[in-house]
Amino acid sequence: MRLRSAITPLVLAVLLASTLALASPNRATAVELPRLDREELATQQVGLVSDSRIEGEFTGWTGDTAYRLLNGQVWVQSGYRYEYRYSYNPRVLVFYNYTYQVYLMVVDNDYRNVTVVAPATHALTSCIQGTFNGWSGQTVFSLCNGQIWVQSTYAYTYHYAYRPDVLIFSTDSGQTYRMKIEGVADTIGVARLR
Repeated sequence: MRLRSAITPLVLAVLLASTLALASPNRATAVELPRLDREELATQQVGLVSDSRIEGEFTGWTGDTAYRLLNGQVWVQSGYRYEYRYSYNPRVLVFYNYTYQVYLMVVDNDYRNVTVVAPATHALTSCIQGTFNGWSGQTVFSLCNGQIWVQSTYAYTYHYAYRPDVLIFSTDSGQTYRMKIEGVADTIGVARLR
């Protein structure tokens, strides 16, 4: 991904402060971000990776949330943080913090609520063939593109939809996959049957 450095000093200061807020002891993230003082803030380097919009609805963060952007990129929440907020096709900025080697997503220019994310690999989109009623342990998902996937992690959720859109992605080079269904906040682990 090409990094651009068109970041104003004010945006940089707010983004760095948000990075530090993610490091507070009451937030559990996948990356340990130590506390810094003001002098150390000046040494941080951040680059803009992506400036796009979320494809469809943004409903906040639940711990393993994934969003597809209009530019085709897929980003997955990699640190736990819960926040409900609704917006349709919001603008998204993704930054890379060189010091901590993490990606940070800003939605709708809300720099107070920056989220640690990771780029997804092996992403595909399709839809559920027919009626979708959620998942319950060993649910099999038949997709409109002909692929068949099965639930690989235990969880239960009920949600009725007819032919909802599906996003399947991996963040570990295709070793494990997760599925995001349109209208369902959570993702579920899946494995391809065919």
